[in-house]
Amino acid sequence: MKSSPPKIEPAFFDLAGASAYLGGALEVRTLRRLIMQPDGLPHYRIGPRGKIMVARADLDAFLAGHRREPVDLDALADAALRELKGK
Repeated sequence: MKSSPPKIEPAFFDLAGASAYLGGALEVRTLRRLIMQPDGLPHYRIGPRGKIMVARADLDAFLAGHRREPVDLDALADAALRELKGK
């Protein structure tokens, strides 16, 4: 039985590939804006007018830096009511 070749995950994406990797959460033009910001998304450009490439690790780090934890609104409301009643 012939084994299938190992699946190779790309280490770099062009902007369309980066958008697809993110599940379409960010459009290509949004990625361009993020790249152009000071301290924006790290990227590589090969040649003076070459294609912009973004490392998968940089996309993962960017997402991790924007992670938000859910807020328990019921607990916040209960705490606010307890504080009001205590005063």
